[in-house]
Amino acid sequence: MAGSLKVGKYCMIDGASVINGHMEICDKVTITGMGMVMCLINESGIYSSGIPLQPNKIWRKTAALILSINEIAKRLKILEFKIFGKDN
Repeated sequence: MAGSLKVGKYCMIDGASVINGHMEICDKVTITGMGMVMCLINESGIYSSGIPLQPNKIWRKTAALILSINEIAKRLKILEFKIFGKDN
């Protein structure tokens, strides 16, 4: 946990988690094991992350893909509709 961290009430941060500096976590948040907090959390709930260890070059590509996976899924759905003419 880096400096200037503010953690709300009733939070649970499981083992091996990493929290960047100057972060804020609101009340009633659970961060599961190996969670990596890179931006503020302003909604209560359970948050998870962590992927198996990989060589850094591969991990960087994986991380970039994960960040854009929802957009990729939307684009795929549009393409499937154009090809097959129905929702799958």
